[in-house]
Amino acid sequence: MDAEELTCAGCGRRGLPADVATGWSLATRPRPTGAQSGATGPVTAHCPDCLRRGIRDVEGRLDP
Repeated sequence: MDAEELTCAGCGRRGLPADVATGWSLATRPRPTGAQSGATGPVTAHCPDCLRRGIRDVEGRLDP
């Protein structure tokens, strides 16, 4: 993913870094134990619609 553009991993929707404030979710790999610097690797982004869909899917599988 480019630093100037976000692409949703779920649906392919495109957005700008300023769109993060509108509900986009960003994730990176966890930092290895004992590492002094941050994790390297791709940033995964999900748009608000895919994020909401994923949360509803998990909630639907929870015991009442």
